Formats: sequence, C-alpha cells, structure tokens
Amino acid sequence: MLLLVLALASVLAGRAQDCDSLRGIFRVYGIPSGMADTPAPAGYKPVYISHYGRHGSRFHGDPALVLGPRDSLLAARGRGTLTALGEAMLSRLEAVAAASDGLWYELTAIGEREHREIAGRMVRRFAPVFRSGKRIDAFSSIRTRCLVSMGCAASEISARVPGIRIYLHTGKKYLPLLKNETLLPEARRWFNPRIAALTDSLGDWTACLRRLYTDAPGEGRAATALAINFWNSWAEAPCIDGEGFEILDWLSIDELRALGRSADMNLPLKCLRSDRFGQARVESQRALLTDMTERADDALSRGDIAATLRYGHDANLVGLAGLMNLCGFEGVYSLDRFPDPRWRSADRIPMASNLQLVFYRKPSSGSVLVKFLYNEREVLLSGLAAVTGPYYDWAEVKTYWK
Repeated sequence: MLLLVLALASVLAGRAQDCDSLRGIFRVYGIPSGMADTPAPAGYKPVYISHYGRHGSRFHGDPALVLGPRDSLLAARGRGTLTALGEAMLSRLEAVAAASDGLWYELTAIGEREHREIAGRMVRRFAPVFRSGKRIDAFSSIRTRCLVSMGCAASEISARVPGIRIYLHTGKKYLPLLKNETLLPEARRWFNPRIAALTDSLGDWTACLRRLYTDAPGEGRAATALAINFWNSWAEAPCIDGEGFEILDWLSIDELRALGRSADMNLPLKCLRSDRFGQARVESQRALLTDMTERADDALSRGDIAATLRYGHDANLVGLAGLMNLCGFEGVYSLDRFPDPRWRSADRIPMASNLQLVFYRKPSSGSVLVKFLYNEREVLLSGLAAVTGPYYDWAEVKTYWK
C-alpha cells in the first residue's frame, strides 16, 4: 500500500511539474537550480553588479483573458448549455476574477517575494560588493508592478546591508532604456495572425470546448481564440496566492502542450533575430546595452558604486539577452521552425526573470573580468572565448558588442 501511495505521489508530482513547464511567460519564478559559482581566477573579487530584471508575478495582465471566458460560460449557464465540467471551470474563473478585481496587472504577494529573494541571494553570493556606505542606483519602468518589484529588492538589500545608500529612479525619461518597444507593434501585427493560424492546426479546439458547453461557441479561429483565453487564465493563476486550478480534467496533456508550445512562439519571434525582422528587434535594446556598459565603466572607475539595478519587462530582457548574444538567445528564429526545441518560455522568461553582470577585479591588476548570470545561473556568450570558465575580459566584451 505504501508503495502504491508513493507511486501515485510521484505521478502527481511529475504531472504538476510537466504542467508548470507549459505556463510560458506566466510561470512563477521559484528558486533556480544550478546556482553554483565557478571559482574566479586567483585574486579576483566581485566589485560591481549590473542588473536587469523583469517584474515579478502579477495579477492577470489583461482582464479580458479571464472575464471573456468567464462571461462566455455565464452566458451558457443562462442558456442551460453548460456541462458539469463547464460549471467547474466557471467556478475557477470566478475565483480568479474575484481575487484580481481592482488589481489587474499589479504585483502579487508572490511577485514581491520573488524579488526579495533574488536580491537576498545576490547579497549573499557577492557579499564583497555590498558594503555600508556604498551606493546603489535602481531604475524602474513607470508600471506599478515594476516599481513595487524595485522597492521590494531595495528594501531587502537595505535590511541586509545597514548603511548602504540606495537611490530609486523612475519616470518617462527612462522608458527608452527600460521599455523600448521599437518595431514591436509591427512584429505583433505580422506574427500574431500567422501564429493563430498555426495554432488552429495544433488541435480540435471546437471539440475541446464541447467538454464545457453542449453548444460549443464558434469554430475555427473563434474556437482557437477562446481556448487560448482559457489557457491564459489557467497559466497565470498560480501567480495569485491560492488561485491555481486544475486543467487536465478539461484538456489532455497533449492538448495542453499544444497551447503551451503555441504561446512559446511569441517572444523569440517578436523580440530576437528573426527571418522577418532580422537584427532590428534586438538592436532596439542598443541604448540599454550602451547605458549598461557606460555605467559599469563609471562604477569601476569610481569604486563607490555597488550595483545598478533595473526593473522592466519581458520583451526588453529577451531582446537585451539577444543583443548581448548570450547562449540560448543567439541565432535566427523562424515561424517555420516552431515548435523550436531551443526555446521554452517557462524556462527562459518566467516571472521575475533577471540578468546579472558580475564584475571582478584583482587589486594588483588593472584588468576587469565579467561573468553573466541569467536567472541566477552562469551563462556564456556565443562566439566569444572566455578567459577561463564563465569569466570574460571586460575590454574584449565591449569590443565584441560593438
């Protein structure tokens, strides 16, 4: 009996993990595995950190993604065409809508915790960087979810490092750096209908809806759009404490995979190098990369600046990683290649995703080394040789990025 219980628990845990990997950009950040630090060359110590982070977990980013399918189910209840499973789904969406009322787009308690924990780990891992009297400059997009993310990180660092000076900055002045969306609307107009057409072919979404309604609303593109909205409601629900809900009683795991992989197309096609827009989308983050290099050089020359922190959005972080040519973000993405085995959004760009450039200096040497952490794990640059392990010569990196 014990073996049966353990086997069942293993199956359920595996199913939950598989589902979690299909939530795309809405996946809760969690605690990354593999955060070990390769020892720096002898004598080198961390002296400065440059950072860009996506806002943390939030309430649903578009009320229509929850209210649209909820209202559709309510209308079916009024017609008497809701199945028992449809009634269960309606209860789930009503709970999410009630929890989100008046808070759409805003950071949740989980999002606050994510950024406190990321900041805390940063201080612990790179303790020599953070000293009383040193300065940190933190910049945020004007979106409230980004501002609160910044505030949570700043308060955590202040609590851990008494006497450190943290200056918070926001305003439209910084949007060209933190929320540059050059060509993004055009990329959406071009890719969205093509992604939708491909998604139409990935499953029989009208048949899926018949499990919720006895009069399935719509066929073809309309059915696909409604199924995607149900998926969106489910995918982001765990960002709200206690509001995650079951979906495999409605969709098969293969159908869930199809919707999850369809959602995976969005960011790489629209934010990285693509056969449609070439280098243009990653180049939109050039001003941000220039700001990061210039502020790093200034901090390294002054010696009193511990870190520069930035809080923004998923598209900008993905584009920045692509422009830097981080491994995993290089290459050209094409709609013809999807599902692309190189990309799974739940792993690459969950809530609170972050990039950290950690700079090292040896007191007796003028050279500076830098390593890259993506979601707190060491990552290499594609096409540039490291000095050793994940450590690069900063002067060579700057030349490489030009």
